[in-house]
Amino acid sequence: MTTVQSILLPALDCVVSRSMSQEQSDNLVVIQSAASVENGRRVRQGRNLALDYALGAAIIGLNPFPGTLTITLLISSVLVLKMMRDIGAHWGFARGQDPLAIAGNLFGGLGAFAIALMAWVTVFCIGILAPLVRAFALSAALFTLTWAIGQTTNQFYASGRSDTIHDG
Repeated sequence: MTTVQSILLPALDCVVSRSMSQEQSDNLVVIQSAASVENGRRVRQGRNLALDYALGAAIIGLNPFPGTLTITLLISSVLVLKMMRDIGAHWGFARGQDPLAIAGNLFGGLGAFAIALMAWVTVFCIGILAPLVRAFALSAALFTLTWAIGQTTNQFYASGRSDTIHDG
């Protein structure tokens, strides 16, 4: 449920209770509840899809061959782009996002790169003390990047859904 809906739904309930019969009001509540459950299910499936891709990116980051960093980054970039497309397809490429959702998606992408950099630095610095951990630095960064971009993309497409309230 978006912030606007959480603000407007109590006002809608007040208007509904004055202008509709009890049976019509109950039907509207059932439709709203069903739409909320469906949206919650879609958000959860999108989150699971992002997790699957993030685990795949982490496995790709465990590449043991020296001198193949460019290939590893290219493969993970393709994986991230495919994940974004699959999440969009999962939501039916929902349209109707407001400018705030578009800006949030852009800043979410920038934040994903910043968080991935911090994950890499953290694991790399721990690797100074425990050299075996250093091999996981790229894997941690790719997991974090893919997860954060997946969540940003999922929220972006979720904000474009307008089927939470049906007029019937």
